[in-house]
Amino acid sequence: MTLRVFLADDEPLALGRLRTLLEAAPDVEVVGTAQDGDEAAAEIARLTPDLAFLDIRMPKQSGLPLARSLRDVVSTEVVFVTAFDHFALEAFEADAVDYLLKPVDADRLAIALMRARRRRAIVDPRAAPDLRAPADAELNYEGFWVERRKGGRIWIPLSVILWIEAARDYVILHTETGSHL
Repeated sequence: MTLRVFLADDEPLALGRLRTLLEAAPDVEVVGTAQDGDEAAAEIARLTPDLAFLDIRMPKQSGLPLARSLRDVVSTEVVFVTAFDHFALEAFEADAVDYLLKPVDADRLAIALMRARRRRAIVDPRAAPDLRAPADAELNYEGFWVERRKGGRIWIPLSVILWIEAARDYVILHTETGSHL
């Protein structure tokens, strides 16, 4: 299913870059943008997107109180996008899906989108059926299903894995043909 996203940032360049990255992502539709917190609140209530990317520091209303107020109005999930790393704890206390630092990295954005899709699937399994492996593969311990950056997934058999590397909360599977997060 297509993930409907809303973007709020008072920096036009950051907003444009994020929009460009999201428009290139599979199954993502940017449904609106705003450059201040009050406009974002009104538009999110009107559009009810699945996911909102909010800057922390914006005119009129910052992203943190905005995210807290949204919980009572819509079921929109929130990813914070900011230049400041010291708001991360507050962001996760506000139930953020993720916390991205500017400038946003495409690979890191893909991880945030996957987290949002997984969270939606918990609430409504019909929202993201593509996140689950086919039923006949679920009990197969001969390899791993790996999500691709551009959508879809691929099967990595154990026999082609050269080594597995720890990467914070993830692992990287290294094969002769490439690496897979």
